[in-house]
This record gives sequence, C-alpha cells and structure tokens, in this order.
Amino acid sequence: MDNNGKVLKSIQGYTFLDEPPLGKGTFGTIYNIINNYTQYPCVSKAILHKFIRDKGLSERVRNEMTIHKKLKHKNIVKYLDQFSTETHIYIVLEKCNSETLGKICQNYHTIFKKQLGLQVIQRFLIQISDAIDYIHSKGIAHRDLKLENIMLYFEDELPLDNDNKHGFFYYNNEFLQDSQKFEDLMMTAVVKIIDLGLARELDPQGNMLIHF
Repeated sequence: MDNNGKVLKSIQGYTFLDEPPLGKGTFGTIYNIINNYTQYPCVSKAILHKFIRDKGLSERVRNEMTIHKKLKHKNIVKYLDQFSTETHIYIVLEKCNSETLGKICQNYHTIFKKQLGLQVIQRFLIQISDAIDYIHSKGIAHRDLKLENIMLYFEDELPLDNDNKHGFFYYNNEFLQDSQKFEDLMMTAVVKIIDLGLARELDPQGNMLIHF
C-alpha cells in the first residue's frame, strides 16, 4: 500500500510502484520495483511470454539471463533475480539513479551549448574500458555498446535527475546552470553498462557459440 492508501501490485516478493514505466523498448518494459524483504529499490524488465513465443526469442532471453548472471563488475548493472508469471517473465536488475549517458550528453549540449569536458570524458572512458575488458575476459562480447546502453549511478541518494519539460538538470533542489559545477558532479559518477540482450559467448577463436 502506498502513502495514499492505494494497494500496489506485488508479485513474487516484489512490489511494483504506482508510477509510469521507466521505459519501453522492443523487447520489454522497465518498471520501478522494491524487494519486499530487503526494501531494496531495483528495476524489472518485463517481457510477455506471447511476444517471446511469437518472435521466437526463447533462446535469446535465456541467453541474456545466463550471460548476465556471470558478470559481476562495478561498471556493469547487477543482475539480481528473475521470475515468471502466466503472462510475463521478469528480469530484476540493479537500479541506476540517473539517466543514460546519451541523454545526459544531449541535455548538457542543449543547456550549455558545448560538449562535456575532456577530463569527464576520460573518466567515463576509463570505466567503460575496464568493464569491456572484464566482459571480454569472460569470453563474452556485448555487441550493442552505445551511449543509450550506458547509465550513470551516483552514490548519494538521487543527486541527479532530468527535467525534460524544462530542459535543465535538477540537483539538490537547485537548478544547475553552472557547467563547471555540473562537470564536477559528473566526476563522481559511476558508469553502468546495461542491456545484455545481444551479448554472446565466444569460443577461444572468437566465434559465437550461439546463433539466432
């Protein structure tokens, strides 16, 4: 039950928050959820069983979960759990409290009329490279690395949010209009690579072990 007395949907030990989905893609919808036992906030990728059957994606979804379970790195979003109902399969993941790197770069350019500074970009690239090196060391190729599949996480509670209606960043109840302050904030960000949907395991020669 929420603060207004409304009963919230609870499935398999997780409560789905009464708010719009975080996003909707080709293969699923992302929801804000809370673990009922730990009260840990996380997200769930919900995929219709019918969609999986109709598109012949059963092996692809199983492959995504199998690969993601193997990856434990600070710069890769954590795989936490999975469960099924009669209608959906749900993949439970770590929640990032910011936006994709693509959206942040776009909004930064819109607000400040310039690109992110070199020091910030270098910090991001170091983290991305470290994560990709780790993925490759496990004999896995991500195969879909792009700005939209990289999110930022901040240790402080909700330090950054995007207000798309007004087109500026919101930080600690103040509007960030100073590009240097914003870049200082970016230097505290932790990169999180997401979406292992196209990832594949490779043999020692670099050939994919599974083909679709």
